Amino acid sequence: MAIGCFADLVFEVDSERVLTFDGFKHDVKSRYARHELINQEPVLEWLGADTQKVTMTITLTATLGVNPAEEMEKVHRLCLDGEADWLIVANSVVGGRLWVITEASCKSISTDKFGNPIVAQMDVTFETYNDSVEEG
Repeated sequence: MAIGCFADLVFEVDSERVLTFDGFKHDVKSRYARHELINQEPVLEWLGADTQKVTMTITLTATLGVNPAEEMEKVHRLCLDGEADWLIVANSVVGGRLWVITEASCKSISTDKFGNPIVAQMDVTFETYNDSVEEG
């Protein structure tokens, strides 16, 4: 059963494959200009919304039907190619926007006798992608 996806990275749980995430964190913030004043508090001027950010940790385990090396390569490709797509979790589009992977940090937890990862962990950062810039 699929629990979410981003492009061809599918988070799922079934009898043959388990690929899930932990530590899902969704940050939303605004941008402000700070105008310094003498002998007074600064004045903040709202400039607009900033990009939203989602971070998560993905554990890749070969004994759960996942090839850690292939999945790490897939995430690296998505990051380096700048592919924008919908981030879907629990059948909902997160943030109602397109997303890109801006960072992917991978570490091998254990390897087989040939050095292939058996268990690996990825920390992945997604940010909203603005595909239409308004001219003002």
